Amino acid sequence: MLETAKTPDEKVRQLQCKLYVCAKQSRTPRFHALYDRIYRSDVLWEAWRRVRSNRGAAGIDAESIQAIEQRGPGEFLAEIQAALRAGRYRPSPRSRVEVYAGLTKTDRFHITFRNKGLRILPQDVPKCVERGWRGDAARRVTGSGSGVGLWLVFHIMRAHNGELLVLPTTPDGWTEVKLLFRSN
Repeated sequence: MLETAKTPDEKVRQLQCKLYVCAKQSRTPRFHALYDRIYRSDVLWEAWRRVRSNRGAAGIDAESIQAIEQRGPGEFLAEIQAALRAGRYRPSPRSRVEVYAGLTKTDRFHITFRNKGLRILPQDVPKCVERGWRGDAARRVTGSGSGVGLWLVFHIMRAHNGELLVLPTTPDGWTEVKLLFRSN
């Protein structure tokens, strides 16, 4: 049995544990009855505390920690809470990531990631696997990104005789990254 939580951190951790147990106990977990837990004040404040302590960079909405603190985190969280409570909150389609896996026409196994996040221009495709590279859009967003993500993936794939394929952003906004593995 879980102990009674006292601090906001403990309360959120207890909620996470309940969700985990629920998901593991049922083959078809349903969380619709838990929706009201998402917009609890203690959950939102704990989320804010974690983002702030992590020195979070501006997200997909380009809203920085400093901008939120200037207008007041209480007001910011109240707006989010009201939107969640009223069912008006919709995550940005730009933050959606699609993942596909399967065989290519040449029988190579692939894992493909697609999203509508930051754009990669055609002229940037060769540079995007260089250590420290950040595209124009990424440089405009404040934060401490190091620009090693695709560089690291490129070297891991090369070490395992695989290939990293980065496609420029399509006119409809999709950026695609493929991990191609040799078939045995």
